[in-house]
Amino acid sequence: SSSQKGKRGIKIGYSIRILRKNKGWTQKKLASESGIHEVQIRRYENNHSLPRDEQLQKLVTALGVENDFFT
Repeated sequence: SSSQKGKRGIKIGYSIRILRKNKGWTQKKLASESGIHEVQIRRYENNHSLPRDEQLQKLVTALGVENDFFT
């Protein structure tokens, strides 16, 4: 359902922000490490956009979490 997708998006956006801040990284640094544009990182963190699988994989790699962390 759309409400489930919305809740998942909020969880993902919040998690990206927390993981990034735990590393002491700016959004710009995460963008650099992941190869995802800084504006897009901001959109994910603010829940304006939900990352596709390809972007999620880049974030998982950059942030050093398990592959299923965001699922």
